[in-house]
Amino acid sequence: MSDSELITEPSLETILDRINAEGAVMRASFEKIENRFQVIEERLERMEIRLDRVQGAVLEVWADQREFRATFK
Repeated sequence: MSDSELITEPSLETILDRINAEGAVMRASFEKIENRFQVIEERLERMEIRLDRVQGAVLEVWADQREFRATFK
């Protein structure tokens, strides 16, 4: 037998199975990425809440400072 007789072409079913297997791997990877983005989004939301609290505290201090200055002028 020659080398060309030993080479076989994959069947359509084999090709589709390989494509489906790669698709499953890609879906799993995308799911991991989506989960990471969800974690990042949750952390950013918590940071935004904290920044809002800090902003409120700063505005309160500024108001107190203005009142203090007005009182002692």
